[in-house]
Amino acid sequence: MPHLYPAETITHMKKHNMLPVKAVAIGTDYTCIPFWEETNCDYYVIPHEDLVDEYIKRGVPKEKLLPYGIPVRRSFTKHTPKDIARRKCHLDADAPTFLIMSGSMGFGKLAVFAMTLYKQCKNDEHIVIICGNNKKLQSVLTKEFRHCPRVHVLGYTRHVSLYMDACDVIFTKPGGLTSTETLVKGIPTIHTAPIPGCETANSAFFVDRGISYASKYMIEQIRLGMLLMRSHDLQEEMHTAQLREQKSDAAERIVDLLESLSEK
Repeated sequence: MPHLYPAETITHMKKHNMLPVKAVAIGTDYTCIPFWEETNCDYYVIPHEDLVDEYIKRGVPKEKLLPYGIPVRRSFTKHTPKDIARRKCHLDADAPTFLIMSGSMGFGKLAVFAMTLYKQCKNDEHIVIICGNNKKLQSVLTKEFRHCPRVHVLGYTRHVSLYMDACDVIFTKPGGLTSTETLVKGIPTIHTAPIPGCETANSAFFVDRGISYASKYMIEQIRLGMLLMRSHDLQEEMHTAQLREQKSDAAERIVDLLESLSEK
């Protein structure tokens, strides 16, 4: 289970001898969220070995901690060559391209963000904006950029992995899962302003290890994005850090764990 509430339920069932099988919790943020210490699962899969001490201090036994990483869809562990990805996404084959991930509800004043970014782009630079399920945001942005062929506004898509392969720099909120997808995919990342709490910890974790840049200020986010886009050396530096920190086999290791526990 990747959520606290079912872990609390499972703990209650175990306490009252109502659960004869093993239970495994999966942490999906780069911090120990509040109240994990109230639960009693057999194992806790956590995102990174550097978080072990934090979990122990919060009261989770060390012998139950497995730093396998956060699992992602198989498509994010595969890489499509950029020219092929751009052709499949109907993007200019030679244009440096920013990707903005709004999330299902959008982040901040995205229309202002996108227009500010667009005004600072060079004539050959493109922007892809994925609005998710936010149809109102998609409608606003489509109208805003109707005369801007270098801005591509999309709604919900099942091809996020392919768009990551097609683009050069991504702007995204520091949610645990999306951040892990960018890490495993190896796309240079700018984290936008976090929702205070777990997202703040996620952003700090990534920045401290050189696997993203971040700022809570829009202008600085855009400046960092431009810096990253226009410096091959900085992109390579971040990519090297991503290769060092990514755990692309997390899903397979979790499946192996569950299979081994089911045989006992």
